[in-house]
Amino acid sequence: MSALGFIKDIEYLASFDKFGDSKSQRRLFLEFFNTQVEKSLKFSKSEVCVLSKMPLKDIFVSKICSMLGIVAVPYSKKPKSFIKNLKFDVEMNTFLADVSIPKIYIKNSMNSKNALKLINLIGGKMLDFRLDAGDAFRQYILNKLLKDQKTRFIEHTHNSISIIPTHEEPLMIYPFWEMVGKSKPLIDEHIKKAVDCIKQSDFKQVYLVYPKNENFEKHIEVKIREFEENISCSGYTVKVIPYSLRSILR
Repeated sequence: MSALGFIKDIEYLASFDKFGDSKSQRRLFLEFFNTQVEKSLKFSKSEVCVLSKMPLKDIFVSKICSMLGIVAVPYSKKPKSFIKNLKFDVEMNTFLADVSIPKIYIKNSMNSKNALKLINLIGGKMLDFRLDAGDAFRQYILNKLLKDQKTRFIEHTHNSISIIPTHEEPLMIYPFWEMVGKSKPLIDEHIKKAVDCIKQSDFKQVYLVYPKNENFEKHIEVKIREFEENISCSGYTVKVIPYSLRSILR
């Protein structure tokens, strides 16, 4: 599933590997969400851990309320009597009056500007938000790699990550949000992308990276027939790599 998110009570979550229950699936979604937004809208580690027990729409309402300084609000289907005394602008009052407010667990410092950004991001009272899992997966990997740039230079595009080490061969990474397995570990169009990269660039090492799952836990080195007798492509490496997301659950 390439689109992850929610429309009110309907949730679109990824189920694979250790992400078999709704809480862990929401944690994955929130970590991916953090790769797509500015720092002020990100969920903290404690928020991800605590709030993931609730439906996504309630998680976002909780985040908005905590940004507005609302804490420990009893769950209410019709919170209008509570909301009417809050001194917010019309757009915020409209949003708060039309949503069910879950109990708030974590208090943030009040920031109405960021609360309004988040309200707009989820479509206000429509409570509708989805992200592209492929983009988020690539950005998640990129963020991990960027933590260590002492001995390498990293560039990225909308679909690839290139790593240029100081004393080693450069490496091209193509992340794909697709669940591959033992029955079909290779995807022809992805292999072609690796072949074209080797032919058309200085990169002789190409990794095709997919989410690690119960049916795909070991890397696969791919032999390209047309390169075996091509001297200009000697020393090439094409690998299909499982990338673990399990650290999200720690």
